[in-house]
Amino acid sequence: MSERDVEKLVLNYLDDFECVVPVHPERSFRGADRVRANYTMIFARYSNGFDARVVDSVVDGDRVWTEWEMIGTRADGVVETIRGTVIIRVENGRAAAVRFYLDPVDTPDASAQPNILD
Repeated sequence: MSERDVEKLVLNYLDDFECVVPVHPERSFRGADRVRANYTMIFARYSNGFDARVVDSVVDGDRVWTEWEMIGTRADGVVETIRGTVIIRVENGRAAAVRFYLDPVDTPDASAQPNILD
């Protein structure tokens, strides 16, 4: 993600990849094409920089429990941060499905910080 290479990123997902967002079910989707579209939009939104890192992780069979921090800087200089957990189910070394629990970090005026994932 930090390299901002959408095609390289999409190679890590199965074609029928499933993303489940339990807290926001309307954001759930299926397919690597949607992964491509989402990251194309995210990289465009954060044209002044985007950094993603795994803070911690635990492997449990075919599942990888990960804690993330993503920080993006928009063209206008506004910095937006999300943090949370992503549980990844892996098949043949690629993401087959995730359960996504990431949300924006509260700012002093939380209403001023849009959701980096929208």
